[in-house]
Amino acid sequence: MHQFLYLRTATANIAYQDYLGHTHILEKLYAHTLTFWDLWSPYNTFHRVPGGLGIYLLNALLFRLDTRIELYLTIAWLVPLSILLFVAFRRSLGTPAGWAVQLSFVPILVILFSLAQWENYVFSGGAYHVLQAFVFVAAFIALDRLARAPGRGGMLAFAALASPPCSCLLRATPSPLRW
Repeated sequence: MHQFLYLRTATANIAYQDYLGHTHILEKLYAHTLTFWDLWSPYNTFHRVPGGLGIYLLNALLFRLDTRIELYLTIAWLVPLSILLFVAFRRSLGTPAGWAVQLSFVPILVILFSLAQWENYVFSGGAYHVLQAFVFVAAFIALDRLARAPGRGGMLAFAALASPPCSCLLRATPSPLRW
């Protein structure tokens, strides 16, 4: 809740940083000349591949490029990330643990929701870092469960093969145009 109040009072709906670097993409979107390869165009080395640009373009179409939308998404993705981390934490304890042991998860939440990470909240692109963390935590949990389950070798192989394309879409790796 304090992140929401912080964003509401300490930010403005002004295009800056990466928003300004992608005006050529918006021009193509509104001119109906946007292509799939435009979504892979690198900016500032190699980030903002299709996953991030998709959110950026949807924001432009649906909310007239309200920069706060992406900032609020950062907070929205922290909630499922903390739930995933808690589930992984509880499973790592093995046997069902009492509430006092589970309370040791609180410092992790304090770090995750701390305003010390204000840059991830107020600068464009921070939402994608939180989304990447969510996807990677979910992937590690899924791969761990698959690896521990007997007879799931095919699913494990599929997950391993599907990981690089998903990673590219969420800008965790360089654009294929730069490979």
